[in-house]
Amino acid sequence: ADDYFVLKNEEKQFVFVKDRKLNEYWQKNREKAGIYQASSEKRMFNQIYDVYNLLYFTFTPWIPDSDNYGIGETISFESTKNIKSFRIVNGFVDINNPSNFEKYGKVKKINVYNKDKTLLATFDIENNANIQTFILPFEVSYLALEILEVYKGSENKNLAITTLQFF
Repeated sequence: ADDYFVLKNEEKQFVFVKDRKLNEYWQKNREKAGIYQASSEKRMFNQIYDVYNLLYFTFTPWIPDSDNYGIGETISFESTKNIKSFRIVNGFVDINNPSNFEKYGKVKKINVYNKDKTLLATFDIENNANIQTFILPFEVSYLALEILEVYKGSENKNLAITTLQFF
């Protein structure tokens, strides 16, 4: 595709890199993609792992500022268009440092809520770096994802999500 390309390693894990011009466009026009919010965002090593990192395929993930492996943290998304599904690239996927995938925690189970906090669905997320797509029971313009369970990382209590896109 013109927007990104896909690499597949020996373990059949996908890595996505979005076109730099499109990346620059979305960074300057974040409101056009929708409004992302997170319950917290981690600051480490002069880097902010903010929720807008989820929007595009980069190697900088969202990491919540949590002492509880990310359990209970939330990500919400609001759009002027209805959302019928979302896709996630779980964990810290970094082509320059592949060991980050094992070092950082990953999402195992989430609840998805609508704007009035009604539970829409519960999804199990696989422990791999493939794109995983989930279909909502009906279309909404707002949803919130709450992290219920995690796969713990090998070296720290930080959870990471590389990409989370709604469509």
